[in-house]
Order: sequence, then structure tokens, then C-alpha cells
Amino acid sequence: MLSAVEKATGYRFSSEEVELIGHGADENDLVNSGLEDTMINAYHEIRETHKQRCPTEDLRTASFITAIDKIAASYRQAGIFP
Repeated sequence: MLSAVEKATGYRFSSEEVELIGHGADENDLVNSGLEDTMINAYHEIRETHKQRCPTEDLRTASFITAIDKIAASYRQAGIFP
């Protein structure tokens, strides 16, 4: 793939650039990517709760509400909660 870019642009990559660009994702890259996705989704959930249910409060309060709602949903699903 890098050779195609080199042919198209006329630019020759150094061996350091080839090593940096050419290596695939390692375990840390995959874990960090998954964590980033999780954090982004969590923020969007909290932000939505903040806008809909407690716009005068802070995001911390919205995060507590979101967490309690998730616990209540788990309890309902398990038949523990009314």
C-alpha cells in the first residue's frame, strides 16, 4: 500500500516512516480505541440526560441520574425491582 502512495506522489518514505505507518494495531491500540468509544458514548448519554431531565444542574448530577437509571433497569430486568 505504501508503495502505491510512493508511486502516485513520487515521495519516498524513510525506513522510520515505513515502520511507523506500516505496523498494524497492537493490543494497546485496540484497547484504547474501545475505551475511547465507550467514553464518548457515556458522555453523550450523560449529556442527553442533562438536557432532558436536569438542565439547571451540572453534568455530575446528570451522571448520577444516568447511573441510577441503569441500576434500576438492571434490577427491573432481573425481577428485583417493582
